[in-house]
Amino acid sequence: MIKALSLFLLFLPVMALSQNITGAKVIANYKVAGRPNFFFKVNDAGNLISFSRSREGDTRGLASGTNHILDIESYEESNIPGPYDPVFFPLSELMIFRSAATREAAYEIFQVSELMRGNKTSLSTVPNLTGYYQSTGLLKIENGIHYYRVITENHTLSHQVVDFSFNPHSGKIELTFDQEVKLLCPNIKIKLPMLSKDGHMLGGLDLSTQTSAVWRIKDDLSCDKILDLGIKTGKLNFNYSGDKLTYHLYRKIDAGKIWDDQSQNYVGVPEDTFVSDIFIYDLIDNVVSKISSNYANNSMYPDFTRDGRVVFISHPHDQKEASSFVFVRVKESGTVIDRQNTLILQEKAEK
Repeated sequence: MIKALSLFLLFLPVMALSQNITGAKVIANYKVAGRPNFFFKVNDAGNLISFSRSREGDTRGLASGTNHILDIESYEESNIPGPYDPVFFPLSELMIFRSAATREAAYEIFQVSELMRGNKTSLSTVPNLTGYYQSTGLLKIENGIHYYRVITENHTLSHQVVDFSFNPHSGKIELTFDQEVKLLCPNIKIKLPMLSKDGHMLGGLDLSTQTSAVWRIKDDLSCDKILDLGIKTGKLNFNYSGDKLTYHLYRKIDAGKIWDDQSQNYVGVPEDTFVSDIFIYDLIDNVVSKISSNYANNSMYPDFTRDGRVVFISHPHDQKEASSFVFVRVKESGTVIDRQNTLILQEKAEK
């Protein structure tokens, strides 16, 4: 992993009455109709956001809805097939999702520009791949050919993996799949796995410890744990250099404590007695930075753009307030982590 260059970071204390951004400069705040649910994805350039919109009345985002792509430059929204989880591939014009909600429905790969023009015909199905919560990575670019990896989770908590190549320079789209669907980390029970952008690391919830962790993926697709955060977080997302993680954490409003109620659902919007905040973990310096300090708002599902911005969804408790996608740049400060990855209350001075 290569340590990223330090950013010149600014400070904006308050973005909205219910949301306090204490560790970043807010660049943009894009309001969206309805309640985006489950997870969203931002493309590498940071100009497109794919998301699922909840059904009317689903305030916690726990049911399938409709899929969309938001062009944040034109503020135009495209309707695309499927009920949930439209996911971009890194550094490409491709995305993957299922057009139907059934477990038997095939995964399909689409060209983003064609989807936004209204062409809902897929480039290809992915042979034999089943499951949900797909995640993608770009393994390498060699002689102009892009080599991608996609993983999914299924109801038995096993994880399938398929690698494929893509030739963006030929006269037509060419997709060549490994025909054999393999299992990733076969001896480890993991929930909500997310690939690093290069497809060689995995972040998720280790069900043996009920804590979030990071694994290195070996050539034989077995996995070695390289980090345990010691806490249960939302989905982990990696930056493009592979040296930072971002995630959200729940805490009770009255107690100010991190949410550790294992009976609660940690993928949906929490109930109003909780709030959700955004954190960034620097894997080089072992430092955590807290980006938001909410008291009537949920900041959730953060991810990185290629140039290092962090994007997250903001869900106010007040249902009359619109949800929004928030873009921020992060300042270099945070809570020091010891070598056993246990949070300690020592503040690192701002640079």
